[in-house]
Amino acid sequence: RGDRPAAVLANVLLNPALAAEAIATSTADGVDLLWSTRDTAGAGDDLRNFPAPAVALRRALRTINGRYDVILIDCAPGLGIVTINGIVAANGIIAPVDSGSMAVAGLEQLSVTIAELVEAELMPAAIPVTALVTRYDGRLALAKSVLEHIDNSGIPRFETVIRNGTKVGQAPGFERTLFDLDPKDNVALDYASLAEEIALTLEPVHV
Repeated sequence: RGDRPAAVLANVLLNPALAAEAIATSTADGVDLLWSTRDTAGAGDDLRNFPAPAVALRRALRTINGRYDVILIDCAPGLGIVTINGIVAANGIIAPVDSGSMAVAGLEQLSVTIAELVEAELMPAAIPVTALVTRYDGRLALAKSVLEHIDNSGIPRFETVIRNGTKVGQAPGFERTLFDLDPKDNVALDYASLAEEIALTLEPVHV
């Protein structure tokens, strides 16, 4: 929450040198945000005219990665050019899987896409994909089936599952994190557990 910075992600994708100007502080101690707006999708269209459209974000993050221990890249669903930029810039992928739907096939497509990016020499090597089960309700047969499907697919997943809840959807409207809104909410507790699990496997930032 606060004043909008001088630039946003849409500007950064088209001019990586602007990355530092798109950063603002958040309500969480020690956490900064690189601002994004709805204009990001339009920037993705413009990127297609660039010689190397898939590496714009990686170039931008190289200008700021010395500031941070960890950089999290939040990507929209689908495999458009902006999301491809996120994959190319990453050391690993956390792939959310909604346990209320049979979205597991998307994990397999993601692995295929990574292999294609490596073959195209846009990435030096394949990066690990770890599934994160979200909106989990253990009372539902479908949710249990999704867990079983992932485990049988050979794709690793986090032991932590994110339970279903309503407050996580309310937090953005208040421009607050879920931990600010209700740190004892089940979903907040699950994300805290996930953060601890991730911290055990973190590698240094390298883009």
